Amino acid sequence: MSRTLKSLLVFAGAGLLGPLVWNMVRHPSRIEGFISDLVFLLWPTQPMGVIETNVGAPKALTFTIGANLVLFAIIRVIVGLLARTRGRLVLAYVVVCLLLFVWAFWGAGFSFAHLGVLALAVALLVYAIPFWVVMPSPTMPPPA
Repeated sequence: MSRTLKSLLVFAGAGLLGPLVWNMVRHPSRIEGFISDLVFLLWPTQPMGVIETNVGAPKALTFTIGANLVLFAIIRVIVGLLARTRGRLVLAYVVVCLLLFVWAFWGAGFSFAHLGVLALAVALLVYAIPFWVVMPSPTMPPPA
């Protein structure tokens, strides 16, 4: 399997994590706040689900999951174009972390008191997985 296809599949798989977590734990529980924050961070297109009132739940779910896959594919393409070395890949991950922090801070109403720090930490670790999987080995030449 080509390196490009492998990395595209890994990033697309990461795009399915948020919807998967939401589906597994959509029933209220004691950790509902943590899960809600985590899904918000892993499924950044989920707020687009408000279209449910106009198109119905199945179409809204399909649309938001599809949008998440497209978002993660776009991130993968950008990372693939810019991160030709380990150092650049780490820099790309740091940029994604900063963007994720801004997203989480916005979701918390720009309030550190409402920021789900544990969910943010878990999301940062989850987002590291696709970067780690596609990281070039030290002996592998950069892709042409």
